[in-house]
Order: sequence, then structure tokens, then C-alpha cells
Amino acid sequence: MHRPPALEQCDSALLGSLTVSSSDAQPWIYLASFHAARGDREKVLQAMKSAIQSDFYGNGYAERVSRLSDIINQNTSWGLYSAVVAAIGIEASNSVFPQDVFSFCRKASSDLYTATLCYQLGEDMALRGKTLALSGVGQSLTTMMRNVSEFHLPNDSVVNITPDESADMLTIAPLMKYHDRLLLNWLDDLKALGEKQAAGRAIETVRTLAKSGDYSHCAD
Repeated sequence: MHRPPALEQCDSALLGSLTVSSSDAQPWIYLASFHAARGDREKVLQAMKSAIQSDFYGNGYAERVSRLSDIINQNTSWGLYSAVVAAIGIEASNSVFPQDVFSFCRKASSDLYTATLCYQLGEDMALRGKTLALSGVGQSLTTMMRNVSEFHLPNDSVVNITPDESADMLTIAPLMKYHDRLLLNWLDDLKALGEKQAAGRAIETVRTLAKSGDYSHCAD
């Protein structure tokens, strides 16, 4: 069975000397996990601070799904919907979970500075992450820190990464198989707005279309 790549298996010389743009938070999170696996506390803390101070979270997920689906669609007879489903599956199989950040934060939970920084990083991921997976990682990190830290950490966070629309999104997703325009709009919104907002707009579009008298789920 295929397993996602583990950061500790990456070449130390490559990641150890890698220069990362300070504008994008996500590479800093990966670097924090890389250094955590090697016990380099100062570099972990610096990477976490850089992530929090970054200007944005890059939406590489959307770009890769869009690019992969275009390649698959152009070189197979699968059709656009099947190409997008395949691209999402490929992206999921190659995703990296920053598990070493969790281990680092759990072990350092008795240090006020580190515990607070870990909590802030989790909240930042949950609030600004462009994918539901990244937001979910952030929510899990904040929850863990509240549970393991001896310090009082906020439990009234504004973070909410379990949208009510998630079940509705699963319901309307099959409609995209018969409605290319709906699928293409979702891909555009995924790149521009992120996964959560893209789902919300797709759901609202279907609700609006369903209220129109001449709506057909097979319409292009």
C-alpha cells in the first residue's frame, strides 16, 4: 500500500540549506516538522514564527489539482470529472502531515513560550489554511495544546473548520459529473478562494439553480 512520504526521509542537506520565501506559511510548517524530527529546537521555533508572520498560505493544492486534471483530461478519454477526481486522489496520496510538529509541541507543553507558540500556529493554520485538511491540522493542534499544556490557553477560539456545508458538498459533488460549468467554476474558486469558500459557492449555485424553473442537472 502506498504511504505518504515522511519528512524525516528527505535529504538533510537539501532541506537543511533550503531558502524559503517568507511570504508563504506552508513551506515554513514543513520545515518546522523537518527540524522537529531532528531535535533542532531553535530552528523549529524560528520556522513556526515565520509561518505565523507570513503574508499568506499558498494554495499549491488547488494549482496542482487543476494542472493534474488538465493533463489527465487531455491525455485520456476519462472526461473532466473523472480527471479531477483522479487528480484529487493523487494529491491526497502525496500529502505530508507535519506529525513531528505535534510531537515537538506535546513534549514542550510545559514551557509557556513554546506552548503558546504551538497554539498560535495551530490557530493560524485553522484560520488561514486554504484547504480543509490544513485547517483540520490546525484545529487538531490547538485542541491538543489545550489538553496537554498546564497553562490556560483560550478555549473560545474563533476557529471553525467543520462547516455545516461539508455534508451538502458531498451531496452536490456528483452533480459536477454532469455539469461541466459547475465543476469549472468550483476549480476556479478553489484556486482563488480556497477549499471552504469554493464549497460554499458551489452549494449556493446549486441551490439557486434548483429554484429556477428550467433547471436541469445535466445542463452545461
